[in-house]
Amino acid sequence: MKQKILKIAIAAALPGLFATQAMAQSTIGGDASTNTRVGAVLQQNAGIANQNKARLGSVSQSRVGGDLSTNTRVLAVLQKNTGIANKNEANIGSLNDSRVGGDVKTNTRVGVVLQKNTGIANKNETNIGAVSDSRVGGDVDTNTRVLAVLQKNSGIANKNEANIGSVVDSRVGGDVKTNTRVGAVLQQNTGIANKNEANIGSVVDSRVGGDVNTKTRIGAVLQKNTGIANKNEANIGSVVDARVGGDVSTNTSALAVLQKNTGIASKNETSIGSID
Repeated sequence: MKQKILKIAIAAALPGLFATQAMAQSTIGGDASTNTRVGAVLQQNAGIANQNKARLGSVSQSRVGGDLSTNTRVLAVLQKNTGIANKNEANIGSLNDSRVGGDVKTNTRVGVVLQKNTGIANKNETNIGAVSDSRVGGDVDTNTRVLAVLQKNSGIANKNEANIGSVVDSRVGGDVKTNTRVGAVLQQNTGIANKNEANIGSVVDSRVGGDVNTKTRIGAVLQKNTGIANKNEANIGSVVDARVGGDVSTNTSALAVLQKNTGIASKNETSIGSID
């Protein structure tokens, strides 16, 4: 299945593999809008201090004075590291580590994101149509569709994080509306200091001045850790560790959530359509 998807992705990507749009470390006084189509991005490292970054139709470490609108279509992102101090990061149609004075609207469609690390100090992070570590003066509206996210680490100090159509570690002055559909999220760690975190159509560790409205549909979330200091956390269409000034409404459907830990200091935590 993976080989078939990869062949299709490469064929679609070759004519314009690098014709992507993203803003990193920029300042824009007015509005910003990205409209991006990508077949596939393939990134692989072997050695020490490895990092793969894919920023597709996203805004990272930047300031936008007006409104932000992203419209992004990506068939596949594949990232692999082998060695020490490895990190894979994929930001797709998202807002990360940035400030926006006006409204933020993301419209994102993604086929598959595959991230794999082998070695020491490994981290996989994917932000799809999400707002993370940012400040937004106006409203946030995310509309996200993802077929599958697969993240795997082997070694020491492992972490998998997937933020899909969510607002995470951010401040929003107005309302938040999320509409999210995901086929499957699979996260696996083997080693020491393992953590899997999946935030899907949720508001997590954030402050919202207005109302929150989440609509989330997901097929399956599978999380597995083996080793020491393990934690699995899945937040689906929920409001978790957040402050909301207005009303909260959640509409959530999940087919299956499977969480498994083997070892010492293990914890599984699931929040589905909840306020915690």
